[in-house]
Amino acid sequence: MFLELTDYQESLRSLSGAIKSLLDVDVIIVDRWLTQLVNTFHYSREPLDIRVNSIVGNVIVTGEAQIVPNRRDNRSCMSCPDYSLCELDSVVGVPLKSGEDCVGALLVMFSIRRSVLLENQAEQLVTFLTKLGALIVRSMEADRLGTQVDRLRQNTEGLLDQLADAVAVTGEDGRIVFTNRHFCRIFGLTPEALRGEPL
Repeated sequence: MFLELTDYQESLRSLSGAIKSLLDVDVIIVDRWLTQLVNTFHYSREPLDIRVNSIVGNVIVTGEAQIVPNRRDNRSCMSCPDYSLCELDSVVGVPLKSGEDCVGALLVMFSIRRSVLLENQAEQLVTFLTKLGALIVRSMEADRLGTQVDRLRQNTEGLLDQLADAVAVTGEDGRIVFTNRHFCRIFGLTPEALRGEPL
């Protein structure tokens, strides 16, 4: 099952704001379908749609980092139909990977005054963004796993509650973590009153 970045759009917006403040750069985050989830860049005209053959598209398709120190000299940018309308300057993009799958891309865009940072620190920046991207994805995967474990626990408890037999589940410390309704009836107590008690 693919990790869907759209489920984490608010968290990604907060993170992008922090990156923008920390590095004084603009941030775009897209999912694997090239849907913009975050874009902190302020356009003087309407923002353009992201194309498959764009820098962002190349990050998604290849699953590799892309560095464009000056898009006006970049061959793939020059072949883009929106070349004359595009307001971006220098761009660094890294894939967001879940296992071997590219689930999105994180891009930072530099103004002309900040492009010196890109010239002098491009490799370090790619390393930083790659590690940051991995942390983002791992956090989302852990959240998704936690949600799945919660659902499984709820389903299991629902099934145990339907049994005709009295059932109590204890933790490693021997204290009750779950009781079904038949167990509660025997003692005339609620699940809340039994939870945490030694068996």
